[in-house]
Amino acid sequence: MKIVQHQRRLPRTRLAAAALVSMVLAVATLSVDAATVRAQTNGTQTGNTRSSDTPQASKTQPDTKWADPDIARIVTYLNGIKTLQGRFVQIAPDGNVTQGEVYLRRPGRMRFKYDPPTPVLIVADGVWLVLWDKELDQVDRIPLSSTPLAFLIRDKVSFDDPIIIRKIIRQTGLLNVTVYDKRREDDGDITLVFSDRPLALRQWVVTDPQQLQTRVSLYDIETNVPLDIKLFVFTDSGPSIP
Repeated sequence: MKIVQHQRRLPRTRLAAAALVSMVLAVATLSVDAATVRAQTNGTQTGNTRSSDTPQASKTQPDTKWADPDIARIVTYLNGIKTLQGRFVQIAPDGNVTQGEVYLRRPGRMRFKYDPPTPVLIVADGVWLVLWDKELDQVDRIPLSSTPLAFLIRDKVSFDDPIIIRKIIRQTGLLNVTVYDKRREDDGDITLVFSDRPLALRQWVVTDPQQLQTRVSLYDIETNVPLDIKLFVFTDSGPSIP
């Protein structure tokens, strides 16, 4: 197995099967020859929409006491999720679709297992983000702390410095919150899409520096369920659970 450790971003892949890596995690180079399906999506959004800029709360202010009550609800909701499992559908900028299983165990652990024929497994083990191309038997390791989603799987989620809220868009039944890391502002941003009442994370949209977007939608989600720690273990010989 070829193992490569990266301390900086890799060249961007052009393949839809690696879009979750190249867009969401701001890294790439998975040489994957995966079959994908063209997405038939409706880009029209309905409902009353309003946008607002949201100032950051003081660092001494508890997460649940943000000036904007919707941000307070989101922070409380996210911190209430210790584990998560379900399915995801990923739509790449060119419309290609891939899907698979997603697992999260905070702090620091996440797993994306793509359905066949896409030969990709992505594992966050608390320190590294591991990208395994099963066809090439090649592994790339990137420091987890350098990835845009690291703030979602840390022990305590907060939109404090260096995570900056760019905007909030409220629609009928939806809340969209766009954030970016001020240390890597040129890398783009991520929009978290929540259904409202009850509040639930449904999707995230990653916009890269070229304004290309990758959408990852979640469904069949279960939260706070027991998850085997081996789901998030990847050694030199491969994953503990394939």
